[in-house]
This record gives sequence, structure tokens and C-alpha cells, in this order.
Amino acid sequence: PCHIHSIDLPDNIVHVEHPGHKRGMMVKGVKGITLYQGDGISKSMEIYKTIDDKSHVLFFVDGDHQYDSVKHELSIILRDVKKPVVLLHDTFYQSEESKYNIGPFLAIRDTLQGKENLYHLINTQLGLPGMTLIYQR
Repeated sequence: PCHIHSIDLPDNIVHVEHPGHKRGMMVKGVKGITLYQGDGISKSMEIYKTIDDKSHVLFFVDGDHQYDSVKHELSIILRDVKKPVVLLHDTFYQSEESKYNIGPFLAIRDTLQGKENLYHLINTQLGLPGMTLIYQR
């Protein structure tokens, strides 16, 4: 049993992958899922602070093919969460020449630089979109 907290951008934010009025369409009213709107990492940390049993918390970061957002969110989670477990999406590294979908991979690499001995990484490198699981050793 678990409770899922899902955070989408506010309606007034324009983003190519923003679901708009379809936000949460498949899960609205499903028991055990709470939908929010706001800044993903800010709201996540706010929710995290209210959870009594922090030993089984998983953060899902949608890489959205962006370096800056992944680096920002991952850095905050690794800094502020006691035993972080993070599943990141869009982490398949194609090639520098592709100039597509390389941001999340590079953000993970740069965020963990010098901390490799602190975390385990499990990567799916079978093609797009790619997933990476990071957890503390």
C-alpha cells in the first residue's frame, strides 16, 4: 500500500508537455492519489516534510529532456532527503551529436560528480526515453 502525490504545473504556465485541462484525467478520484499544481520540487519537499515514515519515499523526476530542471531538482532531493530514492525519466543518452535528450543524463552525471561512492545507479539503456534509479548506498 502506498499514497501517490502527483504534481503538475499550474494552469497558467505554458509548456509544450503541460497536460492543461487533461491534467490527472486518468487518476482523478482514484483512492490513494492526490493531485497538486505548483512547482514540482517545492511542493514535493513540502509534502515530504509532513510524512511521518520517511523510510519508504520515492521521488519521480520527469527529466523532460532538460539539464537545468533535473540538476536543480536532483540536487535539492539529495541535499534535503535523508535516504533519497529517486527515479528519473528521459535519461537515455543518445549522443552529443544528436543534441536531443542528453540533458537529464548529463545533469545526473554532474550532480553526482565526486559523490559516486555515496549512491547506487541503475540505468535502463535500451532506448528512449530511459530511466535511472538512484539510491543511497
